[in-house]
Amino acid sequence: MELGVRRYMAVSVETASPAQIVVRLYQKAVSCLREAEQAFGSGDVTARAKSLGRAHAIVSELRVTLDPQPAPDLAARLAALYDFCLERIVRSNQQTDPALLVPARKVLEDLLEGWRAVA
Repeated sequence: MELGVRRYMAVSVETASPAQIVVRLYQKAVSCLREAEQAFGSGDVTARAKSLGRAHAIVSELRVTLDPQPAPDLAARLAALYDFCLERIVRSNQQTDPALLVPARKVLEDLLEGWRAVA
């Protein structure tokens, strides 16, 4: 069963448009932040660390893959938003404060909605 799921996921990613892949990345980042918020509430430090680590990795990847050539101003604005989100994720973990994740999650949700319209 696991092999079938992996094959399906691989084909799903391979056949997705770049915009669809970005949508999926945003969806996963938002999901990870929600999971981290829940883990803060339940006191599950392992789950919190895992979810925050995944969200940080996704946002970092979105940040480093920005291409400023077609639209330098847009890329700079997105970079600033990603930096904001990354800073909130790190501070939330350091200060064990789930409230710091809320603005980052909202930024990513807004970006997700924009990308959904594009995809």
